[in-house]
This record gives sequence, C-alpha cells and structure tokens, in this order.
Amino acid sequence: MSNDEVKTISIYGITGSVGKSAFNVIKNSSSKFVVDTIVAKENVDDLVNISKIICPKIVIIQNKSKEKRLRALLKDKKIDIRSGKNAILEASKRKVDIFIAATTGIAGLDSIINCIPNVKILALANKESLVCMGKIIVENAKKYNCKIIPLDSEHNALFQLLEDKEKDFLKRVIITCSGGPFLGFNKEDLKYVTLEKALNHPIWSMGKKISIDSATLMNKGLELIEAAYLFELSDSEIDILIHPQSVIHGLIEYIDGTIKASIAAPDMKIPIAYAINWPIRKSNTAEYLDFVKINNLSFQELDENVFPSIEICRSVLKLGGTAPTILNASNEEAVNSFLNNKINFIQITEVVQEVLSKIELSSNEGLDYLISSDKNAREITKNIIRNLS
Repeated sequence: MSNDEVKTISIYGITGSVGKSAFNVIKNSSSKFVVDTIVAKENVDDLVNISKIICPKIVIIQNKSKEKRLRALLKDKKIDIRSGKNAILEASKRKVDIFIAATTGIAGLDSIINCIPNVKILALANKESLVCMGKIIVENAKKYNCKIIPLDSEHNALFQLLEDKEKDFLKRVIITCSGGPFLGFNKEDLKYVTLEKALNHPIWSMGKKISIDSATLMNKGLELIEAAYLFELSDSEIDILIHPQSVIHGLIEYIDGTIKASIAAPDMKIPIAYAINWPIRKSNTAEYLDFVKINNLSFQELDENVFPSIEICRSVLKLGGTAPTILNASNEEAVNSFLNNKINFIQITEVVQEVLSKIELSSNEGLDYLISSDKNAREITKNIIRNLS
C-alpha cells in the first residue's frame, strides 16, 4: 500500500471502548479510509449514529431481535444490514486492507481466524484470542502474510520498539501497569471492595470485563501471555512494573544496559492511529504529552501476594497446551459471576486457581481440542461457583 492509497477497513466491536476510539480516528481521516463492515453486539443507538457518519457498506448486529429496529433507523441509508453470528462470520472473510478486532472475550476468535487469509493488517485488541490460540494465530498470520499490529497500548509500544536487527541483543521487555483501582490495598482490604469501585479504573475508560481484569491485574497477566506469543519471547524475558501515571507504556532493555521506552498520553487513539496508518505516522486528535505538567514518574514492584494473577499467568504460559485456554475461559466466567454479584472480588482468582488445579491439562494445541477445553473449563467453573453460592 502506498502512503496516499485509500484503505478499506472493517471494525468488529465498533460500539465498545476500543471500537469507538477507532471510529473517532477514522472519522477525522475519512478521505483515507473506506469502511467495509462494522459489527456490534446489541447497541443499536450507537451503531446507528456511527453508521450515519462513516457510511459503511455493511452493518451487522449480533442480536437478531434488534435487526428490525436497526433497519428502520437506517432505512434512508444505502447500507447492507445483517444480523446474527453467521452473518458476522461470513463478513469476516471479506477482503479488506485492515481488520480491527475490538471485541472482547473468546467470542471474537472465529472472526479473527477467518479474517487472517483475507487482510493485510490485523489490528488486534482482542487479547483473549491470542492467550487461547496464540500459536495458531501467529502461524496463520505468517502463512498468509498478514501483519498483526496489537492495539493494547503496552503491546503496541513494544511493537514500535522492537527491531528485528537488535533482537539478538535483547535482555528483557517490560510491560507497565497502572496498578488499577486497588493499588496499595492488602488482601484484607480486597475482601470488601464493591463492584462499583472495581469498575472505576483510575486512568482508562473501558468495558466492564476488561475493567475487572484490570482491577484483579489478570489483564496484565493475560498481556504477559499475549506478549510471549506476539513477540516470540520466553517468560523470563518479560517483566511487569507498576507505573501509576501510565505514560510509559513499554520498555525494552538490551544486554549492554541500554533501555528504550515508548512514552505517550494514555489515549487509545494513539496506538489505533499507528496501526491503521502503518508503516507511516499521521497526526490525530489524541492528546500530546506536556512533560512540564508531569510532576512525577514513579515505579514500583508488583505485590504478587495480594494480586496472584500475574504468577498464575506465568505458570500457565510455562505449561502451554490447553492451560492458557482453560485460564481464559475460567476467568471470563468468574468475572461474569462477579459482575452479577454471585461471588466477591477475591474469589475471582481463587476460582481460576481451583479450576486449573482440577482440570487435566494437555499439550494438544489443535483448534478443535482447544475449543473443547474452553467449553469444559466453563462448565467446571460454573459448577464451582454454584457450590460457593
């Protein structure tokens, strides 16, 4: 693609926090992009408002019961309107330059696998897909010459910092972590935290699931696994450091002591703009950092006794096989139960640990086997939670 070429783009998860940030970047560069397909789960109003501005070719809502209202609200637009999971999967096979995967959870996996043979760039915000099937996704991307550019601010930072010619001299990469809403809490404090406080992240405005993952620090553990697959790193080459200001998103350290850092405002529009404009850079509406106004940049070690998620994820990464899939499935179910007031906050990671200890792990990394493991882990998790209740 030349620098001036108009790019076709599809956005899955358009009404979520990442999807809306992508929409804001694209609408301010409308002459550079043709929007092919946008997908939402069930938010009709936001889907309609976005469609009227960026005029996609295809609009899909997963919840079939909402298709009629969607059609009525977009009746004056020349848009192909569809609904349901099959429509989503079929559209994910369409040839586009850029596919933004901004859905959360394992639900977005099929669409990601479908799109890889048909797109030039997979702009990936769905970390669960890489956690569960990272090897399959990375190998398929290489096979079909699809460039995976992560949208998580941390992985996007590492993507920008890591250079192939210097990979042999790498000592480690460092992923930063804000610490979430409960930084400084002890185990006793965490017994009494409320859902409202767990959802109130100090830096980022995100969906409910990822907000809870950020509060337990499971999100950072999942990012560790994701980084290992994306950049072909071992567990020992990845460290995590608390950085409450969230302006340094990633660092790489070389064997000679040199450290490179990626520094930017905590604004998702920055990694999104980088991914969709790659390999060049273009200005966007994101905030620029004012170093004079930043009074302090601080760092501290994780307290893994209070937040065991990181160690759980390190263990799972070392185990490989079905372990990451089981971890992800169990965590999704546990978080959902917390959101529905069925378990308390500290029980989220306790449930995940119990599931991992009960299920027989396998080295089998075939797609069908991993899908079966995901289903089995969910059922066992639900049973454990029912017994807790």
